[in-house]
Amino acid sequence: MALGLTGDSAAAAPLRSALARSLESTGRDSREVRTAAVTGLGLLGDRASAAAIQRVLLAGDLRDDRVRAHAATALGRIGDPAALPPLLSILRDEPDASVRRSAALALGSFRDAAAAEDLRRAAEGDSDVLVRGFAAVSYARAAGARAVPALAALTAARHDRSVRGFAAAALGLTGDAKAAAPVLRAILEGRSEDSLRGAAAVALGLLGDREAAALLWAVARDSASTPELRGYAILGAALTGNPDSATLVKETLSRRAPAEVHRAAALAAGVRPFPGSPGILVRMLLEARDPTVRGAALLGLGLAPDRGAPCPGAGNSWLS
Repeated sequence: MALGLTGDSAAAAPLRSALARSLESTGRDSREVRTAAVTGLGLLGDRASAAAIQRVLLAGDLRDDRVRAHAATALGRIGDPAALPPLLSILRDEPDASVRRSAALALGSFRDAAAAEDLRRAAEGDSDVLVRGFAAVSYARAAGARAVPALAALTAARHDRSVRGFAAAALGLTGDAKAAAPVLRAILEGRSEDSLRGAAAVALGLLGDREAAALLWAVARDSASTPELRGYAILGAALTGNPDSATLVKETLSRRAPAEVHRAAALAAGVRPFPGSPGILVRMLLEARDPTVRGAALLGLGLAPDRGAPCPGAGNSWLS
């Protein structure tokens, strides 16, 4: 796994060897090595290993659906067009839902219009709710603006609430603010469940819809809204790129708020940092009682590119 994370092409050869050895033996250790080696090769984006990973994905006698699921993910990371047919075959016909889920996500990495129709069908009709949700996300990435009508219809479906949320989030990945933003604003302003409204808030941010910032601000500051929804609205407002959203995030982090709100604001300060935000996050990391808030602050620090902003009350550097 660490070799894959290095990004060093020289790591590919030993990982390929480890994968080959693991395929020649059985037992728990071999399965663990297979999974880790496939993942490492995927992280490296090693095209030379794509054929071997395809064989792992399609190996009916392997009896290891976990490594097959990781193989699908790795093929998505590698992006070799030759992997499209087997991944589509898995999406259509694979009996194991976990492998289909990975194939659905991997297909989005190719952004291939030819795969869009299969992804739409999976989003609308697969028997597994997570396959449907993941296919909706990949459909948005593959079809772009053409996916808006079908995804909008899924947000209004009367069954599978979680799929509605995936579809709303996927609208944010279509890149078509003109067509998708009105659908998302209507959801956010409506009376749907908070999970769907929260997904719509984040999707508006992903679209970069700065015109939605005022609506997101209103939801974030509405004391009648649940903390979860307020948190999503804060994150969505920051993602829009509206410069005034930094004020909202800063105000939220500087006062008492439910953990759900502070977690979202900490992430927002990472994805859209502002002067002094690293220092605020470090203080939160040191002082917050809720461990999930401390974790969000740590993640926010990792996301932020600024490593030297001053921390209030902590000397010249936030690292002090």
